[in-house]
Amino acid sequence: GLPARRSPVVLQYASASQDFIQDWSRCSTDSTGPLAGVELCALGPDGPPELLVWGDSHGRAMKEGLDLAAAEAGVPALLIWRAGCPPLFGVSKQETAATRAQDAACRAANDRILQALPQLPRRILLVARWSYYAEGAGAGRDRVNRITLMDDAGSADPYETAVARTLKLFADAGKEVHVMRQLPEIQDYASAVVARRLARGGDVAPQMIEVPRPRAEARAARAHAPFDAAAAAGAVGMIDAWPRLCGPDSCGALQDGEVIYFDNNHVTNHGAMMLRDLFAPLLSRDAGVGS
Repeated sequence: GLPARRSPVVLQYASASQDFIQDWSRCSTDSTGPLAGVELCALGPDGPPELLVWGDSHGRAMKEGLDLAAAEAGVPALLIWRAGCPPLFGVSKQETAATRAQDAACRAANDRILQALPQLPRRILLVARWSYYAEGAGAGRDRVNRITLMDDAGSADPYETAVARTLKLFADAGKEVHVMRQLPEIQDYASAVVARRLARGGDVAPQMIEVPRPRAEARAARAHAPFDAAAAAGAVGMIDAWPRLCGPDSCGALQDGEVIYFDNNHVTNHGAMMLRDLFAPLLSRDAGVGS
């Protein structure tokens, strides 16, 4: 209450700390059919989906931008997301931030998606915090969160093996696959922490709201490597928000005078809508990999 007590910059960060609440009224879980037991969220206009967005909480974070982009393009789409669950086939996970039941539910949902592969839309978009799965841990403020992937093939590098398997299965099924590069992690940032610090008259050090670009790139490098190789071979299309979120030297939570990060790795709903034009080419009915 009484927001006039606070400066505009405090209110910006305070608003960002709450801008992660979304409307899930168009989501449902079927008890029968190829995707029984998997929560499905409609995006854009009603109709048979032409695009499936499959992801983790980064998929959720982009929901409002994807929904608006699909509506503007007049293309029905579908979102499947599960927090801390890599959108990859043939891999299980154990995560410190999840229960064993949640770990098992992740694998069960992904197996169901694999079984439904022939019935999925032709165009697929994968959205995830790829470095979490590649490196096995969060970074900065959430570095205590750890995750271990276990690949069905017993690979020494479960992440890279699962990425390769997933892309091959989609290709063999005739799907057109696009991948969103993981957004830069502003490792020491949290919107609520910054808002409280400013409200109390404290100073906000640069590292609290931005990260050196080399550090962000190093964090994402191994995670992006198999997708970059696939893109170079023309096998997948890439969606890249980095030019919008980073300058030559740093990447920041504040862009064009607006706070667009909720925590150190998720954008706000407003941020997702600001980035929605990145999805416009993908939602064009004549789009293809590399377009």
